[in-house]
Amino acid sequence: MYYLNKAAWLVLNPLAQVFALIALALVFRRRSRLWGGLALVWLLVWSSPLVTRPLAWGLEAPYAAQRFQNAADYSEADAIVLLGGGAGFDADQWLYPHLSDSAARNWQAARLFAAGKAPYVIPTGTGAAEADAPFLRALGVPDAALLLENDARNTEENVKLTLQLLRRKFPGKPCVKILLVTSAWHMRRAEKLCARYAPELDVVPAACDFASRKGAPFKATEWYPSVDAFNRNAALWKEYLGLVRYCL
Repeated sequence: MYYLNKAAWLVLNPLAQVFALIALALVFRRRSRLWGGLALVWLLVWSSPLVTRPLAWGLEAPYAAQRFQNAADYSEADAIVLLGGGAGFDADQWLYPHLSDSAARNWQAARLFAAGKAPYVIPTGTGAAEADAPFLRALGVPDAALLLENDARNTEENVKLTLQLLRRKFPGKPCVKILLVTSAWHMRRAEKLCARYAPELDVVPAACDFASRKGAPFKATEWYPSVDAFNRNAALWKEYLGLVRYCL
């Protein structure tokens, strides 16, 4: 399933759509201006920060109240589950791990732990031991509180492998309560996967890393296309595709 998902994304991602339109322009020469123009318009649409707002808000709306929620206001749980993506590690490039655009996930998990909301933090995902764990230690999470899940390659595997870890840690407990930490735009899909593959868990979302700016005044830079906006919009589009899949 992992490789099938990857193959589907190669076809459905916005850049592939732009290349498909360019290919049509090359094949159908008589309509080359039409297809070429559509390719340019489609590229500009996906590269626009203005598109980010509605795409992100559609995913983040259920968690809007958490944008300004203090760590102390969350309920206590058995563990804090941190979905990977906040840090990376390239051993052949640098000696130390680096923070990514989703680094707020790591900060959120550390804040919840510091507030005494759970005795364990579970960084989950490939590279969790090399990337996320060092930052969590630097933010005050001791080794004794870290339970590492280092094999998951996507969110579905995050949920399945974390469930196995929790079963080993809390044998015989009928309902384990977790604080689920991930980006707000990723939370809806993460919750649906928990409901499908780990229904025995009591999942409390602890969203962070909001991409939407609903109600905020427009910035001048939002009127210009950018590579960053393209990448963010592609990530948001991927979330919608995932929601469609797991709603079927």
